[in-house]
Amino acid sequence: FVFGTTLGGTTLSLIQAVLLLFLLPLIGIIPTLQGLLILILACFLLGISFTALGVAIAWSMQSTRGFHAIMNLFLMPLWLLSGAFFPYEGASSILQWTILLNPVSYAVSAIRTSLYLPGVSPSELLPWHSSLLISAVFAILMIGIAAYRIRRPVFDH
Repeated sequence: FVFGTTLGGTTLSLIQAVLLLFLLPLIGIIPTLQGLLILILACFLLGISFTALGVAIAWSMQSTRGFHAIMNLFLMPLWLLSGAFFPYEGASSILQWTILLNPVSYAVSAIRTSLYLPGVSPSELLPWHSSLLISAVFAILMIGIAAYRIRRPVFDH
């Protein structure tokens, strides 16, 4: 159940991300084939991570309003503190540590690396392959948490 639901949600988000890739030439970015593969893999791993997190949270929620409130409690800090909105280098030391501890930061770093032209070095936390490895571990962890949550009884009657 967890894997099917997660894969379904991830497929939808990946299709949306790929559709946005067609807009990249309009802003002057034409990624290499390797860059496109890194980008798609990073988006796939992020999709799995967030969808599995959503499944884990939604399993015991009684209303969609409560689900969205709790999801925003998790998603907003993960995105805001991932380095997507401000660079790691310019942040205070406390924020730098927060970015380093945030697993979403590594997917953002891989995506950023994938969009740069050959020969141009972006600011990255780790090389793209290490960033993708951390993203994969985070995705597996989220699937594990979702599977664990579903195995437990939802309500005690």
